[in-house]
Amino acid sequence: MEQRNENTLFEGLSCLMGAVIVNTTEHVVSAPMVSYLVTNGSQFKCSENFKYLPVREVIDLLSQRGNKNSMTMSVMAHDSGCFLANEALHCLHRPTKRFEDLCMLDFFQECKIVRSSTPDEVDEADGTFTIDDEEHPGCKKQIIRKRKVPATAQFSHWLFPDAASFGGDIMEMTDYPVPTSVEKYCRAVLVLHHPFRTLEDLTVEGSFHKKFKRLYRKFKVPEPVRDRLANVQMFYNSMRMPAREDPLQFCTKPFKCPNSVVHDDNDSDDDEDGNFFDEIFHLMSQTQQRQPDADDTKKMSWKTFNIAIMTLMEQCCQLLNGRTDMSWNWTKSNN
Repeated sequence: MEQRNENTLFEGLSCLMGAVIVNTTEHVVSAPMVSYLVTNGSQFKCSENFKYLPVREVIDLLSQRGNKNSMTMSVMAHDSGCFLANEALHCLHRPTKRFEDLCMLDFFQECKIVRSSTPDEVDEADGTFTIDDEEHPGCKKQIIRKRKVPATAQFSHWLFPDAASFGGDIMEMTDYPVPTSVEKYCRAVLVLHHPFRTLEDLTVEGSFHKKFKRLYRKFKVPEPVRDRLANVQMFYNSMRMPAREDPLQFCTKPFKCPNSVVHDDNDSDDDEDGNFFDEIFHLMSQTQQRQPDADDTKKMSWKTFNIAIMTLMEQCCQLLNGRTDMSWNWTKSNN
């Protein structure tokens, strides 16, 4: 069987689609697996439960850049009617009893907010607690439940500026105001790891950096927090590392199919695509070189119009099949 070695996009896609159809026509999924896939979305189960922390939303609320009327809210259904909720409000309006000393990271790792038709009938021994803050949108509609397995916290590393932009050791800085990147870094650390309800709980004389230094000298930084911040900084360090060449490039050569068509170095897929579209535009422009006047339009029959369209389609098909015969014949009928 003769095999064509033309390196065209059309033949490549055809071969790929044909191979997929041939290899999947006899695949059968059992009914239990179908039910599991529909329910869970995957046949694999992750070993960790992740929880995204609304750090950005909390910062906007504290800095008064956002409020309950402008922030993104989710519509929650309840027996007593729908209500609006937001993850940031769960932390700011958490109950004072048992949760006052929990920071945002610990709160979302250990607890979750669920709807309840009987919010007053909770059992603290069973790990459920009532939301008693009237300013919370889910008051009397939601409850706090302790997680059986703590979740793994997720947050954006872009909230933490690169330490290379500090210009020195932040613990040794005494000249105020400090750089903006230092203030933003200390703000992100405090929002995640220090219990708070208002902006004043995170600042000293309006500075996040002063609050951070005071807490560091009093309590130091726990090892889990240091590891977490080190992981964030490692991302920025890795971005500054130059890309290293693959060692296999020095002792191996890429495989070349002996039957493949060898192209010149100047040939590229971009050039082929550009030439293809140039030829298409050239064909279309030839049909517009002469605009018929009113008399010609009256004389042009439906048959002439069909012949012109079929000729244009034929030339396009030839280009898709790799043929470059650019002869253009406009057939004109006198009928």
